[in-house]
Amino acid sequence: MNSKITHIKNLVHFAYVDKEFHEKEKEFIKKVGARLGLDESTVDNQIQQNISTTPLLPTNEILRFILLDDIFNLIVIDNVITDEEITECKKVAKEFGFEDDMVNSFHYYPKH
Repeated sequence: MNSKITHIKNLVHFAYVDKEFHEKEKEFIKKVGARLGLDESTVDNQIQQNISTTPLLPTNEILRFILLDDIFNLIVIDNVITDEEITECKKVAKEFGFEDDMVNSFHYYPKH
C-alpha cells in the first residue's frame, strides 16, 4: 500500500510543479488511484497536500516505468506543458537513468 500512496504523491507533486493544479490532472490522479486499488478518500487526502519536494522514487524498474508513463500522461492531460514540468520531468528521468531526449519530445506541446 505504501508504494501505491508514494506513486500518488509523486503525481500530486508533478501536478503542483507549474503552480496550477488543473481539474483534468486531479481526475487523472483519481483514475490512477482507482487503478492502484486505493480508496477515493486516500487519493483525495494526497491531492489536498501540496508536496513541494519530490517524494521517494521507486527503485523497482517496472514501477519506475509505470511512474514515468503516468507522469508523462499527467503532464499532457491539460494540453499545456510548462518549462517547470519539463525541468522536473528531466530530473526524475535522469534519476531513473533515462536520456533527456525522452523528455524533450514534449516540446511540441503548447507552453504557458
